[in-house]
Amino acid sequence: MRTCTLGPPERLGAPIAIVDIVRVLSGSLKGIQPYFRRPYLKLKLATKRRRNFSVTLDHDKPRPKMHLMYTLDEEGKRVYTLKKVTPGGKITRSAHPARFSPDDKFARHRVTIKKRFGILPTQLPAKPM
Repeated sequence: MRTCTLGPPERLGAPIAIVDIVRVLSGSLKGIQPYFRRPYLKLKLATKRRRNFSVTLDHDKPRPKMHLMYTLDEEGKRVYTLKKVTPGGKITRSAHPARFSPDDKFARHRVTIKKRFGILPTQLPAKPM
């Protein structure tokens, strides 16, 4: 547990200063290797009403990951969503940006191979070793 004690609010200035302090301290934990990172950052603050109180910030909670998915509507156009299954029970497909990148040098060749042979080299069954 890392503890930082701050003085009376007169020395801290506006409440924005407290937010900046929290940002700086939380940023210092982000640069540390994960196995050295401590799970909590505890701030002890002083106010006019209560002399001391502490705030604990948790940094190791995993953030939810969002994957862009799509389904095809009646007209064949893509409808993008973040859900894996639509309310109608239809399973969505991944719309990962790496698969649809305009900077992809070999996209034209992949499309040609897919049209000509109906399958991509990455979709072929694995060869036995």
